[in-house]
Amino acid sequence: MGMKRTDLALETKECVEAEKELKGVSLTRIEEHGMCVSTVQILTEKAEKIMGKARGTYITIEERENTSMEMVGQMLAKQLSTLLDVKKIKTLLVVGLGNREITPDALGPLTVDEITISRHMYTNFGTKAKKWGYGISVEAIAPGVMAQTGMEVLEVVKGLQKETKPEAIVVIDALAARSVHRLFRTIQLTDTGIAPGAGVGNRRCALNQKKLGIPVIAIGVPTVVDSQTIVEDFLEKILEEMKLDKENGASCFEKMEKEKIESMIMTDKEVDQKVQNCAACIGMALDLFAGHKLQS
Repeated sequence: MGMKRTDLALETKECVEAEKELKGVSLTRIEEHGMCVSTVQILTEKAEKIMGKARGTYITIEERENTSMEMVGQMLAKQLSTLLDVKKIKTLLVVGLGNREITPDALGPLTVDEITISRHMYTNFGTKAKKWGYGISVEAIAPGVMAQTGMEVLEVVKGLQKETKPEAIVVIDALAARSVHRLFRTIQLTDTGIAPGAGVGNRRCALNQKKLGIPVIAIGVPTVVDSQTIVEDFLEKILEEMKLDKENGASCFEKMEKEKIESMIMTDKEVDQKVQNCAACIGMALDLFAGHKLQS
C-alpha cells in the first residue's frame, strides 16, 4: 500500500514514521485550554521529498470534547500570530478557495462571508478607521474554481495583488484527512501556502510566497476522507484482532485496490452545519487577528 492521502502534515509524519526512520522533521506538542496544538517543522530538502510537502511550519490545532468555538477561535488567532506578525502589515487579503455549490468544498467562500471587511473604510476615511476599531485593512475574495471561471486562482490573486497591493495573504481551503476522527475537529495553519484542489487530487497552481512575493498563510480544515482509507483502516483493525500480519492479509488489500474505490470521497452526514461552524470559527479568528484583539 502507498501512503494514504492527507493534507495534514501531522498525519503525513505519522504515516512516514510508521514505515521508516524520519530525519529533518521536528514535532512539538502542547496541551492548552482543552486543545492539542502540534507544530511540525520540515527542515531539510530530503525530508521535504519524503513528506511530499514544502519546507516550513505546519501548526495543527486539534479540538477536544466540549471545547467552545470561542476558545478554538482565540487559539487559531494566537497561532496565526506566530506565523504572521500583524504589527508589520497594514493590509491583508483573505482568499476563500473552493466551490460554494459543493458543501464539503465550501469552507473558503463561507469563511469570506463571516469576516469583517475593512478596506473600504480605510479607503474612505483613512486612519480614522483604525480609531473606530478596524485594526488593519482587510479585503477578501471567493474566486470560485476553474470550472466556474476558466481562470486559475493564482491568476485572479495576482490581478488583485497588482491593483490593491496587500502586504500578506491568508488562504482558506477545505482539506482531506486520513482519519475520520480529524474531520471538522482539526485546523491546520502553514506558512508554505497551498495548492488549490490538492485534497481531492485536482491540484492547481500553488499560492505561496515564491509565486506571489509576499507572505502567504494557509488555513484549512479537513472535511473529506478517502473511502479507500476508511476501508484500509477497518481491514487493518480486523487483521490485528485476528492476530494476522499484513502479509497474510495482503490479498485483501490487493483485491480492494482492484475495485477502484480510491476516487470515492466521504464526508460527515452533518456536513452542512459543521462546515458553517468551522467557517464561523475561522472568521472569528481572523477578526481577532486583524483587530489586534489577541487574548493571552
